[in-house]
Amino acid sequence: MAIKYCNPDLGTGNDDGTSEANAFRTLAQCLTSGGADTLSAGDHLYIKKTSSPHKPGADLTYDISGSDTAEILIEGYGTTPGDNVQFEITGRKTDITGDDLRLKNMSFTSSSGGSYTVNLNNAYRGFYINCKFENTGFNTNTNALEITNGHGNNFFGCYFHSDGNQS
Repeated sequence: MAIKYCNPDLGTGNDDGTSEANAFRTLAQCLTSGGADTLSAGDHLYIKKTSSPHKPGADLTYDISGSDTAEILIEGYGTTPGDNVQFEITGRKTDITGDDLRLKNMSFTSSSGGSYTVNLNNAYRGFYINCKFENTGFNTNTNALEITNGHGNNFFGCYFHSDGNQS
């Protein structure tokens, strides 16, 4: 069980995730299955809120799993880990795949293109705490906000919003 850090605004450091000063600089480094820096069961990743909402260059896929006895916790923060400030991801689709994953203080907003904001269709036994799932600006022919909760996912203090399109 390791504590790791990610800060997409960070310009210096070792980029190994071992401390705030040496935080990973991209989400893909630690959230992609099979990568050298992939999170393991029981790990805790703190993601620091960036100066403006984070706009990844490609759609994101959280393809990681904890276990029934050791979840993976991914937690956004502002200035101090644990301060309950949300890390904001905007403009891209996000697929969350895997088991026993806990997301805390995360905000997902899509505003153009694609067909959904967040897809939890392949996420099992997840916990989502103080998260925001929001879609604005999609055309009416798309499934704008897709939250599938048939796999034992639990939501606590979360906000869901679609601008009137399908959801």
